[in-house]
Amino acid sequence: MRIARRLSRPATGRWSFVERVPVDLHVVLDCRLIERSFGTKDLAQAHVRAVVLSSAVLDSSHS
Repeated sequence: MRIARRLSRPATGRWSFVERVPVDLHVVLDCRLIERSFGTKDLAQAHVRAVVLSSAVLDSSHS
């Protein structure tokens, strides 16, 4: 799983997660991207949170 590409760190220094929403869920979620700030400056902690959030997105797309 490529978590590093899904993480970004803007000028605030806090890690954020950006995930593209699967096409079949665009209408349901009314968005194309999910963007969440983790509120942490720790990369290891951001990786853990990204794995959890990414798996939740994938699970919802397979339901």
